[in-house]
Amino acid sequence: MTWLLIGALIWVALAVPLALLIGRAIRRADKEHEAAEPNFVATDVPPGEAPEEPWTGPSTVPFAPSRLPWGGDRTSSRPLPPVVRHPVKPVERDPGVRDSGLT
Repeated sequence: MTWLLIGALIWVALAVPLALLIGRAIRRADKEHEAAEPNFVATDVPPGEAPEEPWTGPSTVPFAPSRLPWGGDRTSSRPLPPVVRHPVKPVERDPGVRDSGLT
């Protein structure tokens, strides 16, 4: 048990400074990135007066309907197969039937 405690303490003693070092490296990289590439989000032009730019993103056309296992597509009017459910008999609904008698 003592070896487990000693191992945990060593692990914490190594993990905490390493985590602080990694955090410091990330903060430094973020600052360097901000200095090299300034943020140009804010403008003096109000949003209503800004020139409209053409859309350069992906196509906004919806996807083609996917094929279904029975050979139809989602736009067909073929009804789905009926759902078969096994009704519970009134005898099975009675909790006394399942009672083991051990109370």
